Amino acid sequence: MNVLRAMAIGWAGVVLSGTAAAAQGGLETFETTGLGTYFWSSSGSFTGQQNLVWTYAHARESTVYPDNPSISLQSLTAAEKGWLQSPPLSGGVVRVTAAIRQVLSQNANCDFHAGDLRIGNYVSGGATSVVDHVSFDVVDPETRLPLTNGFTLTVSNRFGSSASGAVAIDDLAWEPFRLFVRLGHTGTNVIYAGNEFDATAQVFSVGQEWTGGWTVPAEFSGYVSDTNALHLTLIPEAADIGQTFAVAFSAVETGGEEVEHAADVMLEVLEAPSPRFVDFEDISFNYSIDPGVETNLNGMNWWFSNVRAGNMTGDRRIGAASARFNHSASDTPGIMQSLDPFEGMGTISLHDAYFGDSNRVVWFAAQVRSIEEEEWTTLPDGVFNVQDHDDITNSVFAVDVQRSDELYFRLVTTGNAGEIANIDNIRIRPFNDTLPFLDRAGGTNAPVGWESAVDFSVRNRDGVEREWTHSLVPANPNASFELTPEDQLRFRFLPQSTSEWGDYVLQVGAEIEGEWSATTSLTLRVVSPPSFDLSPLETEIVVPGVIDVLVANVVLHGTNQTEWATDWTVDPVFFNTPSLSHKSRYRIDAGTTPADIGAHQLVARLTDLGTGVFVTNSVSLTVTDGGGGGITNEVYPILAFTGTNLVVSGRVGRVFQPFGISNLSAGVSTQFWAWQGAPVTNQAGNDVSLELPAVPANPRLFYGVTVREAP
Repeated sequence: MNVLRAMAIGWAGVVLSGTAAAAQGGLETFETTGLGTYFWSSSGSFTGQQNLVWTYAHARESTVYPDNPSISLQSLTAAEKGWLQSPPLSGGVVRVTAAIRQVLSQNANCDFHAGDLRIGNYVSGGATSVVDHVSFDVVDPETRLPLTNGFTLTVSNRFGSSASGAVAIDDLAWEPFRLFVRLGHTGTNVIYAGNEFDATAQVFSVGQEWTGGWTVPAEFSGYVSDTNALHLTLIPEAADIGQTFAVAFSAVETGGEEVEHAADVMLEVLEAPSPRFVDFEDISFNYSIDPGVETNLNGMNWWFSNVRAGNMTGDRRIGAASARFNHSASDTPGIMQSLDPFEGMGTISLHDAYFGDSNRVVWFAAQVRSIEEEEWTTLPDGVFNVQDHDDITNSVFAVDVQRSDELYFRLVTTGNAGEIANIDNIRIRPFNDTLPFLDRAGGTNAPVGWESAVDFSVRNRDGVEREWTHSLVPANPNASFELTPEDQLRFRFLPQSTSEWGDYVLQVGAEIEGEWSATTSLTLRVVSPPSFDLSPLETEIVVPGVIDVLVANVVLHGTNQTEWATDWTVDPVFFNTPSLSHKSRYRIDAGTTPADIGAHQLVARLTDLGTGVFVTNSVSLTVTDGGGGGITNEVYPILAFTGTNLVVSGRVGRVFQPFGISNLSAGVSTQFWAWQGAPVTNQAGNDVSLELPAVPANPRLFYGVTVREAP
């Protein structure tokens, strides 16, 4: 991470008096313990490095590293646990390190002490082959300083039972106190964008010179004061909201060995509380009518009369407290009003409930006035009653103001005498801002074999964190919920078989904490999609032939097996408009023209009206040049035949005449006709219905139709 760093030279830090004459650390390697490797020694001592005499109990020689002696501490009863202790050491201590290993199959667990201060604990991971390197900072939790004078160093096998494991220790080292940085703040601190945060540092030393400075992450966008001082001021900007920054101060000796010490503090930047939101969490005042109570809530000054903190048994609240309004009488209502104006108002919302266990009638009026006005005006639809409202979290009153001028706001009780109620989480939105609402997009049918989706969205709150709840009853393994990148909720459903047919109830809720919540539900029906075929009378049409396509083999799954609708589209469109375009047929009586020559895609979308599910099908139609459009190129399929009528696909300006023959093999020439009907001239271009005689006695009579141009 890129950082900005400044150094200050020759600061006057804190020089600690009474320290040991020489600040020095030490290292014990346990090569001269004189202990055996087999039997445990109940107690004893040895002279180690730097001629320091160490004492021990329940110890023996072991190895942390191969062929390198170390000391092991046994674990028996509470009175016989192993321990190791140094003689009094000088120079203070800031850190203790060691190499350590579990010796036996049982996990090792031991404590490290500097004087009376427990500085750390080691627990092994269960493997005897693993060497762990531990490091413990020595800081008194009360003074937040290291040990600066004499001390003893102790390592003790913590467990007091034979089930605990022995521990081997080597290279036990301690660093002396030379230089230490203490900050005025520790841990993670919340700071609001636009507000100041002051950090202070103290540097403790044994008299040597040092330099130091603050380190602030380069990603921090706000104001940073002089980093060459012990006092640092930070003012985060809006770009810092939602981030956490580590701000550190470090000090380094300037002469001799470069001893360095640093300390840091974490800053979590949040958006500053809005004066337009009042949650009453921090109020503690009691009832006061005259003069009332003036207080500042989130940067806005308010005046309360006959209102107290609602933080007791019987108070309904969101969080720790609400406001309890008392309507003593018409001349002593409960009042809350702003002492400063708001720059415009949109929608005002609040949570309300009656106080206590018994239902109450308490009327309120939401009122505003401009800075030029003296009288309060009750907003249209601004009157509400808390009667029957026992759940303050889910009881929300909202009223629209939608004014851009400067306005004061007041909430006042108007009845009934002697009744009290709770109000919480008042939100006064800016001009043009309204309540969020829950929106839904998607159908209510889930066809088998298809993936259906329903999207749920919180409108009017883009980018604001919300919490979703959802359920599907009955549950289905082929259904799932997911969050979109915009933090909206999507429901996916892919039924696999007809065994999943039926109704499913989808329940979805959304909440923006402290502001709004909503739920919605819908019933999804798992059905099978319809199916159908397209049956064109011709797919290769010669100009001026007609376009005629029928819907065939329809299979529906709704309650009414004959109710469907068909929508037709064609690309590119034909020159002539269709004469028929309904659920069962698409036809252009006027036929095709040279402008239609080429390929056309006719698409039918069939909807099962009983389920609302639709499917599409298409057919390719090709129009070619007929060489002048003579009648010999025209095709007139027979559409229907009954005992009394014969229906032919017609064309305007053509004469249709039915005939009958008794022997097809003889041919259809007029000389073989056994019967002929009256010719019919097609004037409109529709289908032509030709009348037939009664069924003749000869059952081998065949019917046909001749077509000729009208004279």
